[in-house]
Amino acid sequence: MSPSRIISALLLAFMMVYALGDFPQGKYIGGEVPPKPYLRIEGDFQKSGKVHLSVACGPQRANWDAWFDLVNAGVPRMFRLKDYQTDPKYAKYMSFFTQNCGRGRAYNGDLTVFIVTNAGISVTVKGTSITLYESNTLIK
Repeated sequence: MSPSRIISALLLAFMMVYALGDFPQGKYIGGEVPPKPYLRIEGDFQKSGKVHLSVACGPQRANWDAWFDLVNAGVPRMFRLKDYQTDPKYAKYMSFFTQNCGRGRAYNGDLTVFIVTNAGISVTVKGTSITLYESNTLIK
């Protein structure tokens, strides 16, 4: 491969990464309240592409949390959990949600894709889109 082709390939790779955008950063909180069973989701997004997810739900406010790696989902401002299908932490989330949240069985794919919007970060749980708002913009 010629040096000019190598440089072109590297430049193209750099432009693709830049176009897809950086990982989200900061703490975000969202959820649902009655009449649906209580659900609170927190995401602590790190620049390194890691996210600490925590969920509190149901009448007992049961808690679950874990760290995951994020990857670009191939679309600008969209990220997903890396290898969640085979990650035992994600399997524990599925079991936790089904047993504790009072919302029926968890859907495979819940809480795995994060879309950065002007309002916050959108995530889907049981087919419902939930916006996580930056915690420093919430009323304390």
